[in-house]
Amino acid sequence: MRTSIRLMALAVSSALLAAPAMADTLQKIKDTGTITIGHRESSIPFSYLDGNQKPVGYSMELCNKIVDAVKKELKMPALVTKLTPVTSQTRIPLMTNGTIDLECGST
Repeated sequence: MRTSIRLMALAVSSALLAAPAMADTLQKIKDTGTITIGHRESSIPFSYLDGNQKPVGYSMELCNKIVDAVKKELKMPALVTKLTPVTSQTRIPLMTNGTIDLECGST
């Protein structure tokens, strides 16, 4: 299972880092020193809040692997990660308008 997650994270992060359309997003992340992840609060087991109100789940693990890859690509080990709750109705508009940089959802 861990190997599958790693392979998926590698594939997604490679696509993220290679896509020309993402160049602006990567530049924004570099300029601000922050990457903002959109996450669901109740999509068990993909992304949900644990007892401490911290987002956890398969999708969050994948997002964290992608953030690690972005840190390496941009040579920014101190990159700050911000978390923003999203819903099925808000995730695309928030990605499009630049409020979030990444959304790892189940759909």
